[in-house]
Amino acid sequence: MPRPETEKEIQGFLGRLQYISRFVAKLKMICEPIFKNLKVGERVMWDDQCQAAFDKVKEVLSSPPVLSPPVVGLPLSLFLTVIDTAMGAMLAQTVEKKKELFTTLVKSF
Repeated sequence: MPRPETEKEIQGFLGRLQYISRFVAKLKMICEPIFKNLKVGERVMWDDQCQAAFDKVKEVLSSPPVLSPPVVGLPLSLFLTVIDTAMGAMLAQTVEKKKELFTTLVKSF
């Protein structure tokens, strides 16, 4: 995936990511340098932070987590992430093999 060059390409890239954001943990935090770069009335400057965020998005999208249904009878754990600019939540179960199965992702906003 080539990096976006123009303001329109960056907006299109972020728009496509918004569509799948409910399935990618901390996506808003990862893309924050790119969002900050799109200030109204200012020229877009793609810097090292934007490139690092773009590379991280590509890495995350190339190795998605495996979702599975919950196991009846086992407790669910709720994990919350709250920062100044975003909030997210996730339900998980720990099974006998000590492997966490991520059952539901709640959209970050």
